[in-house]
Amino acid sequence: MIANPLYVRDDFKNDGRIELVGKPAGLEQYLLIAVEVALDENGRYNVVSFYPVSDQKVEARRDKGHLKRLRLL
Repeated sequence: MIANPLYVRDDFKNDGRIELVGKPAGLEQYLLIAVEVALDENGRYNVVSFYPVSDQKVEARRDKGHLKRLRLL
């Protein structure tokens, strides 16, 4: 899901983090993954949290323009 999320948004409440939202295979609901956008000492980005999100919450955030559809080239 990290390589191909459905939606992405800037986490304005937590500086330097973004949120990725998608529906991984085998799960019936959306999953939100918060990622810190700063390389650690090993040259990697860190997942700081992840949790399920309801369809209603995803729709509300999308309708408000908080979630942006991500299209990879």
